Amino acid sequence: MCHVFHRLITEECYPWEGQTSTCAVPKKKKESMAQCPRRVRSFKDRLTKTRLHRVGPVYRVATEEGIMHEILTSGPVQAVMRVSRDFFMYKSGIYKCSNLASGSRTGYHSVRIVGWGEEYQSGRIVKYWIVSNSWGRWWGENGYFRIQKGVDECEIEDFVIAAWADVDDFDVTGNPLGYDVFLLNGSKSNSV
Repeated sequence: MCHVFHRLITEECYPWEGQTSTCAVPKKKKESMAQCPRRVRSFKDRLTKTRLHRVGPVYRVATEEGIMHEILTSGPVQAVMRVSRDFFMYKSGIYKCSNLASGSRTGYHSVRIVGWGEEYQSGRIVKYWIVSNSWGRWWGENGYFRIQKGVDECEIEDFVIAAWADVDDFDVTGNPLGYDVFLLNGSKSNSV
């Protein structure tokens, strides 16, 4: 949850390690670029151009077509799905919720829908969502899974949200936005 308390940072700057640790990005009181905790080796490695990432209001996407449109125009959407015990052992294929035993439901899980596709199964076309899980590349299909689309499988289409994102490119030496900008070496630039 580093981004919640310390602002958004990039995957290149602070890659996911798959373990619980302390956030290395210092807190700031006003909107600014987060200082990248990675050490740089030379002047060439220092950041001279960067992107400011801001997230606007979130909103609910209520239909299959709406989800597809949102992915096409703005990128992945966040969804909540019901999880059964067999989901933990998923390896490949189009996942279907298990209702074999009562009590097999374990709760709900937040996932990211990144795309969709279709394939033939038993002589018919089956549409599916392509979904990114947060459990690492070793799980499922290289960290992803497919789940049937358009039928609210595992309640995955019940609560889908998206956010307005805004990304601005700017040169930290000129800083046209006037934000406090921190270079990778820890020095501060607040030129306007």
